Amino acid sequence: MSGLYLASQSPRRTELLHQVGIDHAVVTSSYVEDNVVITDPIEMVKAQALGKARCANDVPDGSIVLGADTIVV
Repeated sequence: MSGLYLASQSPRRTELLHQVGIDHAVVTSSYVEDNVVITDPIEMVKAQALGKARCANDVPDGSIVLGADTIVV
């Protein structure tokens, strides 16, 4: 299946995508979060989301991978 793959186990993110009518499959990511490396919160969230997407498992070529991260500042 090609299409959108969500590299997140968050039930809330899946719920949000369903609410706006976006079909997707949930996949795991082998990315290991390291919250100590980047001190700027915006840059940290962007790096975490990108890392999760890049390390997504079992995604066919030509598919779109969505990585997401949330922090409270």
